[in-house]
Amino acid sequence: MLDRFEPQFTEAMFQGLKKLNYYQSAIEKDLKVLLGDNKNADVFDVIKKLRAYIESNEEYLGPVEQRLSISFPYPVKQFLLYFGKSNETIKAERQIPVSRTASYGYMTYLDQEAKKYGIVDSMGNVIIEPRFKELTRSSQDYFFDSSDSIDYFLNVKDKKLEPVKAGYRFERKLNADLSVFKNKKENLGVLRNGQEEIVPFKYTAIEKQGKLFVANYTLRGRETFDLYTLKGDLIETPLLSTVDMLADSSFMVRSKLHKFGVLNTSGKLVIPLEYDKIEGLKTANWVYVTKGRETFC
Repeated sequence: MLDRFEPQFTEAMFQGLKKLNYYQSAIEKDLKVLLGDNKNADVFDVIKKLRAYIESNEEYLGPVEQRLSISFPYPVKQFLLYFGKSNETIKAERQIPVSRTASYGYMTYLDQEAKKYGIVDSMGNVIIEPRFKELTRSSQDYFFDSSDSIDYFLNVKDKKLEPVKAGYRFERKLNADLSVFKNKKENLGVLRNGQEEIVPFKYTAIEKQGKLFVANYTLRGRETFDLYTLKGDLIETPLLSTVDMLADSSFMVRSKLHKFGVLNTSGKLVIPLEYDKIEGLKTANWVYVTKGRETFC
């Protein structure tokens, strides 16, 4: 994968863009008049002016960069790349070796002869041999076989595609091992490597914030939050209606009784749910708390 090539930005292009910006500003003023109360303004005249300007300045309106991708379905030891400012014949002494190491990333590829899909790494090394009629990448670690409607987790170490727990669809990754999935009832939960249930499937949204999972659902028409450790342990709290992360990654929470408190990064209640208001400061480990008519820091 060769990322980005930018042509030389010439003085003519710079001046052209300046003219373009000026002209766009003038066009906007004309259009404001047309959209106003001026019944005599001719919209077709403005369109003709705009079209004429675009046709005479196409070189300034085109792309100023190009992306070139080179990929191979099988391992390649090296490829040679040379850049020239003009058309020329590449000679041996002009060749420049380009080397790179495999980065973290896996893609599907199609074996043209077998008409089957497999998976390669960023260097073209085959991780999974082509044996799937349909296979698309859902993320770096998850792939979907649309012919059988099966999500797979890519076990790179053993070069295996392991089926995700039956009845679940991949949604998004949270970290290297944990991902959000959706069950047949459209509820969200968290699985480890597509198999082990960490957060139960009963939520409408799940986010990883610091060292906790913040999961919310609707209870009697009102948004309610549950908190879990990254190991999947539910943190016992009263019903929560608000969860906000503070500067030190602890959490300001509000109960259904409209009382505020603070949980630390492990989920322990370090400020009890008995205050009328809590304001998080930008400085770690400090908050303003209000109880009745008194405010503390």
